[in-house]
Amino acid sequence: MKVTINDKEYYFDKLLYDNIMLIMEAVKKNWDGVIYVGGYEGDGKSVFAEQLAYLVDKTYCLDRCVFTPAQFIEAVNNASPGQAVVYDEAQDAFESTAKDKSARLVKSLMTRIRKKNLYIFIVAPDFWRINKYMFIHRSRAFIRVYASGLDRGYFEYYNRTKKHELMIRGKKNEHLCVPPNFRGRFTKWRVLNEEEYDDKKEEATQQLDEKENEDENKYFIIYKRLLFDKELSEEDKARLSGYTTRTLRLHRAKHGKTAENGGGTSNKQLIEGFVS
Repeated sequence: MKVTINDKEYYFDKLLYDNIMLIMEAVKKNWDGVIYVGGYEGDGKSVFAEQLAYLVDKTYCLDRCVFTPAQFIEAVNNASPGQAVVYDEAQDAFESTAKDKSARLVKSLMTRIRKKNLYIFIVAPDFWRINKYMFIHRSRAFIRVYASGLDRGYFEYYNRTKKHELMIRGKKNEHLCVPPNFRGRFTKWRVLNEEEYDDKKEEATQQLDEKENEDENKYFIIYKRLLFDKELSEEDKARLSGYTTRTLRLHRAKHGKTAENGGGTSNKQLIEGFVS
């Protein structure tokens, strides 16, 4: 069906449109407006999420398309009631093992999001790793985008009941054992300028990579000092590091006494050795 947004016509699947309208009604009554969009890399998740964001929010723009926890927090805080935010490449912030401070802040924003009647589209390829509570209890729907052979533009829609069943029954083996409520097609049209979108994504990716490297170096410098500390017992070292006493002994033997004084083995070599 054709839908007019800002005096221009766009194609939307009829069943999808009807369900998004129901979600809009729920958001107006202070229910969560979170939708997960998942699927393989390159199948069109970002384009699809962008289209849905524009459907619910005629003012949607690049300022509310975000790629990092810091950008997401800022976008949510600055958004007006009824606006949409797309968190693209959101895997790390919402995965079940996320321990980063910024990731915890992202999760803590959910109550504020509901009070502000915001629409949040979380785009993540590996939806099985998403925190179960967030996926089941704090979202309205899950939409899996996929390609048929080399033909993009397909999706499957799971409502609250279906996505709950899918996560419970399918997560262990990552198996799509629950049929969706319905399937449909979408076409490739964009609201955002593609070049500006790519530039923002690239800049965010570089920032995340730099932060990850910085965090890794800090962690392993601390671990190196802990490993050769003469005052702590082996049991205390194991408790603080999360490694067994046997693994600590292996690491100490592998990297030798030169690391005791911070020399000989570089931080990069220590990182590669400790995780191998």
